Amino acid sequence: MPEPLEPGRGAADLLAWKITGLYAVFGGLWILLTDLLLWSLAKDQHWAQTMQTYKGWFYVAVTAVFLYFLLKSSLARIKRLEESRRGAELKFLQAQKMELVGRLAGGVAHDFNNVLTAIMGLSQMTMRSMDASDPRRADMEDILKFSGRAAAITNQLLAFSRKQYLQPRRLDLGEHIKGAEKMLRRATGETVAVEFSLAGGLWQVLADPCQVDQVLLNLAVNARDALPQGGKLLISAANLAPEEARPADAADLPPGAYVALTARDNGCGMDQATLERIFEPFFTTKEPGKGTGLGLSVVHGIVEQAGGRITVESRPGEGAVFRIYLPKYSGREPIPESAPAPEPPAGGRETLLLVDDQPEILKVMARILEGQGYAVLRAGSYEEALSLAAAPGRRVELLVTDTLLKGKNGPDLAERLAGLYPGLKALFVSGHSEDPAVSRLESLESKLKYLRKAE
Repeated sequence: MPEPLEPGRGAADLLAWKITGLYAVFGGLWILLTDLLLWSLAKDQHWAQTMQTYKGWFYVAVTAVFLYFLLKSSLARIKRLEESRRGAELKFLQAQKMELVGRLAGGVAHDFNNVLTAIMGLSQMTMRSMDASDPRRADMEDILKFSGRAAAITNQLLAFSRKQYLQPRRLDLGEHIKGAEKMLRRATGETVAVEFSLAGGLWQVLADPCQVDQVLLNLAVNARDALPQGGKLLISAANLAPEEARPADAADLPPGAYVALTARDNGCGMDQATLERIFEPFFTTKEPGKGTGLGLSVVHGIVEQAGGRITVESRPGEGAVFRIYLPKYSGREPIPESAPAPEPPAGGRETLLLVDDQPEILKVMARILEGQGYAVLRAGSYEEALSLAAAPGRRVELLVTDTLLKGKNGPDLAERLAGLYPGLKALFVSGHSEDPAVSRLESLESKLKYLRKAE
């Protein structure tokens, strides 16, 4: 079985065959044309007859000139095809790399959220048991504060890996940028002049307003760091209609209408090596302790999760241009979720089935629920939960389970238990917003709620 051709190589081979075919077909005609050319140049018939001796060399000379220009054009075309093939390969490899890094970041964030949940839960329980005058209470408050900062970092990792919990809304990007003007000017400082160029009649996009603020803020901070001596940051937005000519960096965008957001600065710029890694998490050109390297990777994740695309163009000493393309939204606005209750419930005496395959999480959550007066049945696996729930004479009022269990998932468990306890309520807990199991929650008949870890 013949080996498949490399991308772009087939086109080059086809071009070579076309050249060979053209030469074979028009070879005879070319000899005739050169003969006519020779007779037209020779006005004296005696001189023309004398030139018959050198006629073959004349054919060779004219043919050589023709082949020179033909081969020059063909080689240039082959070179362009080869460069295009290499560019496509580099883009594919970069996309694979970013996907792998995103999966790694999402997995690290999920596991880290489990640890943070245990730390924050135990800290809160310990602090509640202390008197207000206890000097150790301040230490517990610091633990909670630093844990909150760590949770914010995991949220950034989840944003990069496109697994962050979002609340998208219909958004007028122009009006939203105007509302964020003061925030952006404060972020860039007095030495950076922030200018805006927002086209009228911008289409609406579907995005989380808080995440859009985070994108704008990170781009502004990135521009500020590239302008240590001051400079200018221009933020612009315009519609990109389907029939309009696409910019070079948007040539591979899927067909459709987009709103283009551009952040252009006249800072120090970046070299090619930096551009190739600019969206990698933890990659930074700043000094140690002055940056986490998550800012632009977070922007990349947020934009990709919103269905858009981000590109960057820069050269050393010529500033940088970040372009974000968000698809136009013309559907119905999603129903916003109800605001969470400001105060936790006082507790109860019902029996809860608590399921989590992480022992530390199971222990902390059980202690919290038992402290509120509930009777808690602890299960560390899918099978153990079924065994506890099926015990004779037992009644379970609420199932609290992680969405992802080893080899199984929470919605499957809820479906099994719904047959034992009609009307069973379920509370699902997860560190991901896009668990495969979460998409099945709406199909269950029981009353469902969804809780995120490390909040």
